[in-house]
Amino acid sequence: MKFVSTKFSLEQFNDKFKKGFIMSQFSNINNSDDFLEKVKKAYESNKIEINGNSYGFNKVNFKTATKFASFAEKLDGVAWIGSDEFHEIIKPILLANITYKDMKLEKHVSLIDSDNFMRDSLFLFSIAIVVFAYPLLCGSK
Repeated sequence: MKFVSTKFSLEQFNDKFKKGFIMSQFSNINNSDDFLEKVKKAYESNKIEINGNSYGFNKVNFKTATKFASFAEKLDGVAWIGSDEFHEIIKPILLANITYKDMKLEKHVSLIDSDNFMRDSLFLFSIAIVVFAYPLLCGSK
């Protein structure tokens, strides 16, 4: 059984993210503080808009949040999106807990295979992983 590292926090994620590939791909985010603001806003509102598409986030239970918190440590560069762990464990949970037009992404098969969604997917999944892990990464303040 894997446990979430107590050494990993939202601030450490922020530091990893500052110079990362994901950050460099999104001109609408000027710095990592903007990314963390987007994460916080998405967590509080349960939604985010990317390239004009609105996505919703379901609340996840503690066990699921720990999976995301554990995986969040790997969000450095883009190698994670091609990993077996992402495709076999994380992606199915994401698709079951992210909504588009009030329906789970896992039900939008044609959308997931479209070029339009591909433009959103890297940023959406990056944000979603941190949003779902947010309560654990923030710690108690």
